[in-house]
Amino acid sequence: MAETAKDKEKQETKEETKPKPKRDLFKLILIVTQVLTLVLIGGLGFLYFKMFSVVTTKQIQPQAKTVQTETEKTSQETKSSSKQVIYHLDPFVVNLLDEDGTRYLKTTIDLVLDSNKVKDEIDNRLPEIRDAIIMCLSDRSFKEIADMTGKMHLREDIKRKLNSMLESGKVEKVLFSEFIVQ
Repeated sequence: MAETAKDKEKQETKEETKPKPKRDLFKLILIVTQVLTLVLIGGLGFLYFKMFSVVTTKQIQPQAKTVQTETEKTSQETKSSSKQVIYHLDPFVVNLLDEDGTRYLKTTIDLVLDSNKVKDEIDNRLPEIRDAIIMCLSDRSFKEIADMTGKMHLREDIKRKLNSMLESGKVEKVLFSEFIVQ
């Protein structure tokens, strides 16, 4: 009997010291799958970020070169004609003609004039000139001015409107030195 009691104690201690393989294996599998899931999500997020930032950079760079090229051309043309006068206007901020009315345009315009007489006339009639430009700007929707063609049409409309108002000369070019739409 003494031996059987010792045998029972040995069996109980063996059962207590035996790890429960099913629970430990389950915990290990659960931890490994969670770690792999986090690594996979992190890797996909990193790849998405890298791809998105590369696409954005590639799209922005050609546009910047185009703007620089236009600015260089206009500055060269301005230098070539010594009679031309540049008139800097204060910035304009207008609401765009969109359905929801939440977009606005902030732009700074420079006018290339054919003489100093026109500059004096614009100085004397500045409120009328600014009003005409504001009306031209606020009569556009975002879709109309979003691309280069729309901006070119806007330039021409402003030029046409101002030339119809001026008596002592004309506006040869309308230049946007700032053009921000939000």
